[in-house]
Amino acid sequence: MLNKFSLDYSWLAPSDHPLREYSVTTAKFKIEVGGEAVTFVNDFTARASRDEIFIPLYPLAEWIVTNWWFIFNEYFHGQPDFEHRHNIAFAESGIAFPDLIFSPEGDQMNLRWNKKRMDLYNLEFIYRGEGSISMLEASSELNKLISSVVERLQSEGINDTQLQQQWIAINAASKEEKCFCLAASALGINPYDVSDKMSDRIVDTLENLPENVINDFFQISTIEKLLADANLFSNYIKELTSERKKIAPLIDLKTKMSVKQFHANKEWGQGYSAARYLRKFLKISENPISDVKQLADCLNLSSSQITSIIHKPDSGTLGKGVKAIVATNLDNSPEFVIFNYHEQNQQYALCRGLFEYLFTEPKSHIITSIKTETQKSSKAFAAEFMAPASFLKKRIKKAYISSEDISDLAYEFNLPQKMIEHQIENHRIAELVGGK
Repeated sequence: MLNKFSLDYSWLAPSDHPLREYSVTTAKFKIEVGGEAVTFVNDFTARASRDEIFIPLYPLAEWIVTNWWFIFNEYFHGQPDFEHRHNIAFAESGIAFPDLIFSPEGDQMNLRWNKKRMDLYNLEFIYRGEGSISMLEASSELNKLISSVVERLQSEGINDTQLQQQWIAINAASKEEKCFCLAASALGINPYDVSDKMSDRIVDTLENLPENVINDFFQISTIEKLLADANLFSNYIKELTSERKKIAPLIDLKTKMSVKQFHANKEWGQGYSAARYLRKFLKISENPISDVKQLADCLNLSSSQITSIIHKPDSGTLGKGVKAIVATNLDNSPEFVIFNYHEQNQQYALCRGLFEYLFTEPKSHIITSIKTETQKSSKAFAAEFMAPASFLKKRIKKAYISSEDISDLAYEFNLPQKMIEHQIENHRIAELVGGK
């Protein structure tokens, strides 16, 4: 469930700070996530507690604008300098900003805050917590804050600051410029401070990738492997799309599914409703689908038909987290390159690719472990198609379940343990606890 997010502030009289942009933007400032004040502090000088802080908002607004593309598009993969671009504590050293990290994930923004002692100000941020907010609300609140600071500066006769110049550039960006900025920031590169060589690499990659895979591709690649990954992906697509293979049951199924509209869950897109509809359409029982042969039977395919459309990654592997590539061949049948040939992972990746083939328009897709908005629907579809929540609800009789219990279920039905765990959590079937 998403939390409510708000940035509340009111201007105070200018301070004696030597920089005018700091002085005139002094404000009483409060951050709330899900009703909890991230800015709640113990003020040891005043011997009191309060839920707001008194700071200049200029450095915060400037930091947000400088890191705008990173905040909304750079996913965390263990980068050592990630927090510098996502934690407002780095907005300005020596100013009492809370330790609050913005971490994007699909159509939502994950927030995490920690306790923080600031001896210079003789105060302490006393709460730690986490929550998720909608990406739209995150963008709206940060946008309003920046616009208010810019208006405040202009009303005081202050113009052409770095904040104002960068904000104008962001808002004036063309569609092509925005695409470049999103791609660069996903790689951890400042789009406004990039070498000509790296810029050419990014542009070349953007021009040679299908539009629908661009965001997911840049999330899984790296600066070093960008061109190699792009060339490898393109080669796989060429190989798959040039195949001549007519799998009539799947072609017919795609035709029938393409006219169906599904309810889109806020967190998991159309995946759950599409899986339930397809199971009902194919008259599949409520039991889990435990292997590729059983999947073939459900889809009215022979074993030879389903194995003929699954390819090994003979040309090499792509970047971190890539599970499969899916493309439509010359006869309008699907072709799959599966990068993990372990049976459970193969079946899961195959079902995710099946969702893209049956229910979306583009003819080529990349299946990854990254939690982008486009990936969430196929994950939900595969989980629900392979292990329906209705079955798990009947099978799991207790309110609490351990990881060992889930492991036993996964072993019994030959399904990925993590997938079953997510099904249980997402459908609130039972609460996961430690021990058995």
